[in-house]
Amino acid sequence: MYLNNYAKHNLWDLVLSLKLEKLRPEEKVNLSINMVDVVTRICAEGIKAQNKSISERELLEKLRERMRYSKHLKRV
Repeated sequence: MYLNNYAKHNLWDLVLSLKLEKLRPEEKVNLSINMVDVVTRICAEGIKAQNKSISERELLEKLRERMRYSKHLKRV
C-alpha cells in the first residue's frame, strides 16, 4: 500500500521543483535525510514483497547488503 501511494508522486520532480538554493542548510540536510528514509523504506518493502515470511533480522541484513551493493556500483 505504501508503494502505491508513493508511486503517485515523483520524488525527483518534487526536488527539482523546489528552489534548493533558497533553502537554509539545515533544510537541505533534512530534505536529504527524508529522501534517504524514503528510498530505504521502498527497498525494505521490495525485500518484503520477495520474501513474505522474512524476519526483521533477515530484513535488516538484506537491506544492508543492498545498500552496500549500491555504494559499490557508484564507485565502479
